[in-house]
Amino acid sequence: MSLTDGKIHDVFKELINIGVGKAVSVLNDMIQMEIELEVPDIQIATLDKFRSNLLLIDNTKITKVTLEFEGALNGFCELIVPYDNAKKITSILIDEQFDSPELNMAVEGTVTELGNILLNGVMGTFSNVLDMHLDYIIPSYHEENLHNYSSTHHKPEVSLALVCKTKFYIDTIGFDGTILVIFRENDIDTLEWMLQEKLDE
Repeated sequence: MSLTDGKIHDVFKELINIGVGKAVSVLNDMIQMEIELEVPDIQIATLDKFRSNLLLIDNTKITKVTLEFEGALNGFCELIVPYDNAKKITSILIDEQFDSPELNMAVEGTVTELGNILLNGVMGTFSNVLDMHLDYIIPSYHEENLHNYSSTHHKPEVSLALVCKTKFYIDTIGFDGTILVIFRENDIDTLEWMLQEKLDE
């Protein structure tokens, strides 16, 4: 059974939704605001296809938080949010005017913390449900144009991308973003085996 099989796709979607749900619960407790996060679309793509799709999108400025993991599986996951959306999210969370100079300085810290909680929620769920040990590197934050990201970011040995379109709601105001989970090529067989074991339970 391949990773593009419909049943495997359903397992991925379940894992992502469980992880996002746990992260949202943590965020609601921390921020004392009503936060919701939907994952309406999950795609499994090769790295080349993912890169090609990015080049079809306007060359907008993005923020990204990257969490690398290693252990039973190796790779990294990312939260990608358009910069304007990141500013709006930060403006609401810290109660600062959108055009305030202080807001730009606060975006990095706010989005990094948001990404850290979301990405740990997702990968923690993968680790727990698939019964594997993962170690993490401290998340990093970057800003860049989307086309630069598509052409320079990923290492050649990374071949599979789990692309999760997301919709954030903070006090009913919606924002788009993307969660990526990217696996290295030499771990694909291991990942298939783990998911098949889950399906056979």
